[in-house]
Amino acid sequence: MPPPLKDNFTTYFIGHQASIGAGQAVTGNRKSLRLPDLPGRMMFYRGWKDDEVQMPLISDDDIISAVRAAQEQYGDLEQYQLHYNEDDLAAAPQTEHEIILEAALNDFAGNLKARPIYDHLRPMFSRNRVFALVAEIVERGEVYFGGQTYVPVKQSGNYYKLEILESQTVSGQESQDMTHGKEGN
Repeated sequence: MPPPLKDNFTTYFIGHQASIGAGQAVTGNRKSLRLPDLPGRMMFYRGWKDDEVQMPLISDDDIISAVRAAQEQYGDLEQYQLHYNEDDLAAAPQTEHEIILEAALNDFAGNLKARPIYDHLRPMFSRNRVFALVAEIVERGEVYFGGQTYVPVKQSGNYYKLEILESQTVSGQESQDMTHGKEGN
């Protein structure tokens, strides 16, 4: 699976893999090799969490029977259309940087420490990618996320803490956030 495609999956299921390489290519770990040999046993990955789950075993015959029963009961139905609005999509993080920022703010009290964030998001990102994303956030100097502007502030040790940038008033008006072209909060 190409890394750019894999990096955009936040939730996936994986069954027993035939080799160490196949399991690590998808999950970054060897857990799928240790799954019991039971039909439907899978590893479920959601963000940084993983669980062993049992999926129902649905045979081709089961599917055919269900479709026939539905056709008998309801007749021919129109093809189902998936309806959503843009607000449904806006709630989820859209970029790699936003995923890193969300993890730092929600799970690490604003601490922008690459190693713990990598451990937290391991199935989603490689170590090098997390370290690069954290470095990019620090290099930007300020970032806009969740309606707030944050500034990475150097802490003792080798990490940064995200702190809210207070808006500054100039002549009774809020200062302009030049990075984002929006008025400060």
